[in-house]
Amino acid sequence: MSSATFANRLIILAAISLPVAPVVADYFGPATTARWMLAQAANEFDQGNVAQAQKLLEEAYAKSPDLIEDKNFLKQVDRVESNNESAASSNFMAGLWEDRIRRIENPKGRSEAAFLISSLLSNRKQFQQAARILIENLPPQDQRTPTQNNQIAYMRALAGSDLDQALVEIDSAIKAMENESFLDTKGWVLHRLGRNQEALEVMDKSLAKLLETWNSNSKLEMCLNRMNELQAQAGQEAAGKPKGWGIDALLDEFPELSRGLPEMLDMVATLHYHRLRICEALGKTDQVDSQTAWLHAFSKKELDELF
Repeated sequence: MSSATFANRLIILAAISLPVAPVVADYFGPATTARWMLAQAANEFDQGNVAQAQKLLEEAYAKSPDLIEDKNFLKQVDRVESNNESAASSNFMAGLWEDRIRRIENPKGRSEAAFLISSLLSNRKQFQQAARILIENLPPQDQRTPTQNNQIAYMRALAGSDLDQALVEIDSAIKAMENESFLDTKGWVLHRLGRNQEALEVMDKSLAKLLETWNSNSKLEMCLNRMNELQAQAGQEAAGKPKGWGIDALLDEFPELSRGLPEMLDMVATLHYHRLRICEALGKTDQVDSQTAWLHAFSKKELDELF
């Protein structure tokens, strides 16, 4: 190769490199690197390396916070979070949701998002984070809906924080609208305050309201009567039956309720669980046994899954 030819090639390469440099910088910038890390995190998770997958997701988010808008990123975070119970994972998840809420400019939209995310965090037993997100994003107490006041009061009760304030909030909700859900929240707040006799009275009122609701629907009333019959027929043998045996029996008899009944029973189970803990605190052993038997029959969740 002549020196002239070599020089010409150097000039061509130099000319090509001028537009390439900024394109390469953009193509291989933080956002692209973050997406590569996201793909790598998915591979690590699929191989069972959950901790490494989380580390990669955290690093990807640090490089490109806009990933919070990426559905694939959120899907990967959800997979990791569901399989990692460490405090680090919980804190990372809570931080992501808070970032997502901050990006919503409309106050009403922000409060709605906070409400939904608080439920998600609560399902994962991240009660303190759920309460904090509500405190930071809901309107002042006197401007909230009854449902919002109930939600924040319940999250405070589950977290065991600011219980006096929680009682004020749930009383405000009940003043506007009294139902079994709000009464249940008040009963649980009173229990966490150590006021268990009052809590039991409120919980009994909550369960009475619930029975009124079921009895107002002919199909649910039949279902309720059958629940009582099943327990009576099982007697002492009920304890030896598998967990949730009553649900299976009900669905066999009322297949038309298969879509909604399990979810409805989950709600009822929460009330019975709360009553169980209150009776336990009061030393009412017979009632604790009764509540335990009901939960064994009509809830497939273990006690530590109910709250």
